[in-house]
Amino acid sequence: MFAGDVNTPRTSPVSSDQADRLLDYVRSITPAVRCSYEIGAQHIAVHYLSEKLYSRLHPSLAHLAAAFDSPAELTIIAQVSESPPIQLTNDEWTAAGQRWSQSDTSPDAPSANFTPGDGGRLDLIAPARRIALSSFRNVTLIPAWDMATPFRDLLHRWFREHDGHLIHGAVVADGRSAVALAGTYRAGKSSTAFACLHHSALECLGDDVFLARKLGGEWHAFSLYNACKLLPHDVERFTQNLAPLDDSVRGDGKPTFYLHPAFAGRLPRQRRLAAILLPRITGKSETTFSPAKPGETWRALVPSTLALTPASPEGIKWLTTLARHMPSWWLNIGTHREAIPPRIAELILLAGQTGSTVQAHPVPHAS
Repeated sequence: MFAGDVNTPRTSPVSSDQADRLLDYVRSITPAVRCSYEIGAQHIAVHYLSEKLYSRLHPSLAHLAAAFDSPAELTIIAQVSESPPIQLTNDEWTAAGQRWSQSDTSPDAPSANFTPGDGGRLDLIAPARRIALSSFRNVTLIPAWDMATPFRDLLHRWFREHDGHLIHGAVVADGRSAVALAGTYRAGKSSTAFACLHHSALECLGDDVFLARKLGGEWHAFSLYNACKLLPHDVERFTQNLAPLDDSVRGDGKPTFYLHPAFAGRLPRQRRLAAILLPRITGKSETTFSPAKPGETWRALVPSTLALTPASPEGIKWLTTLARHMPSWWLNIGTHREAIPPRIAELILLAGQTGSTVQAHPVPHAS
């Protein structure tokens, strides 16, 4: 059992000496596989200390693999260790009680996040050293969601200090601009993203989690993972030629498939974010749009995102600013699936052309 093995994730400040010793040790081990990824317009390196770990985690990131001449902004070391990398008692983990991105913790201070269970992991990041560790207890018991979204907590922790935030939602784009699809479970995000891939030339930057950053005064969406989830009744319709993710260990009931390499040419790393769509299934044949209020956008975007990432006052403020200032519409999904992508493409084009003034323009096919 890992030290601190309790029923809920715990976050702890870790002493610099403790973090340095551990990170120096794992850095001294020759990686089985070294990978470089372009994530959030940064060079993120991952050193896999196990080929089996690489085979489990890399497929979700494969579309982001890139060659760099410059050093990595962040290096993540991924290892398997049955024994605890950091020795802390249950009381010490519980007493720490700090969330991963707690506001009163120095952004440069090393910190650790523990996920309990036989398939659990311990994440450690030392931002000042630009090094992180993700230590899995058992490579054969890694949950399906960790294989679909590897290093999610570490990436969120890192990009919170670089004007970014992981978002629960899908993103589709037209080659220049993108729209995010935000909503709760069964809102239709994944099936809409798949429909755009299968029935149009639109691109996909993810169906469940993406990274948003503000660069040069503009919001941008960044792809994180190419693993996409579907409800069982959509599998036969959308997944021809897609490799399935092995969800036999702790799956969540939604079959998961890799979009790469089947859609390799339509999985961009970055697009300017022009609008947010709030999908809802209407049962009517036609797909239409109707204006959404900032409060409706907030309710669709923020609570589900905070269920995915640790909450902090700064993070909530960041998400609130995004929901308040980004143009948004309800996407009233019709039963004619092949008609959905053209409507979305029309809105992306309009939003991309008009930018922040888009809400003053007529809504295409308004209900």
